Amino acid sequence: MDAIYCAEESEIYREAFGNRLVTVAVETALEKRANRLSARTLRPLSPEDLEIRDRYEIELLGTAALMAAADYTLGNDGTLNELQQALDGFVGRSAGRSGL
Repeated sequence: MDAIYCAEESEIYREAFGNRLVTVAVETALEKRANRLSARTLRPLSPEDLEIRDRYEIELLGTAALMAAADYTLGNDGTLNELQQALDGFVGRSAGRSGL
């Protein structure tokens, strides 16, 4: 899955997968997120729209708490290639620990 947006959804996955569920928060600085989202061609977001969306997700859905409770955190302030390398490394290390 690519995202968990509320505590209730998180609980459903925790009940279904138990300790096999691993959550990863991917964090990006606000300015970098605003620049990326305003530059995309599909559904661009202005900095103002991003602020509204963030406020909604944080206050009503509780995404900040979900990210804080994640098992791991990866930074996403670099390039897409750097993020992919970080994810590949994380998956490789995780697979090694789980015996996959």
